[in-house]
Amino acid sequence: MSTRRSAARSFWPCTLVQADPGGSQRSIICSELDRFEHLAGGRDAGGYFVEKLARKLARAADPGLLRRVRFDSEASMFCARGDDLEALAAVAALLHEATGQRPPRARRARELAPFEQVAPLLAQGYVLAADPQAQAALAKMAPAPAMASDEARLMRELRARDPAVRQRAARRIHGKARTRVYCWGWFLSHPRP
Repeated sequence: MSTRRSAARSFWPCTLVQADPGGSQRSIICSELDRFEHLAGGRDAGGYFVEKLARKLARAADPGLLRRVRFDSEASMFCARGDDLEALAAVAALLHEATGQRPPRARRARELAPFEQVAPLLAQGYVLAADPQAQAALAKMAPAPAMASDEARLMRELRARDPAVRQRAARRIHGKARTRVYCWGWFLSHPRP
């Protein structure tokens, strides 16, 4: 496993970000807040909720930890920052344990044509018209991106018979869509996930 990949996995479910290139200030951020919904008691698990959870867990594990990090969360993103990498890793580890989940396995990305090449097919096949030939050409140039197991489960749950299951899956997918930056090659960015 590469050093970059192992470092990324050691901060999961957060991502380590260098705040000031060349400086010591770093941040851990998390926008996949649906991973904390089971702890939110039926409410949305926003960035402020995750920050409150992180503070509570840190206080219980090591009260001095709260003096070594600063929090700067927003409604749609959790953020902790500081120059103490070990403290940031400790906060990320507490959140990792709280999710009760393992980091997703690295997926081998399928080759996708650049967005500029497929944009006209996307428009003709799905936006301006429902042209089956353009849809077929798009599928050959840009197959649907691979999904993580939790993403595939949510897509299956959208077809469940139980309306409550469908609604919960739709809410989680909506949460992913509103907290993630548009990215060609992500499963929700493709017309046929």
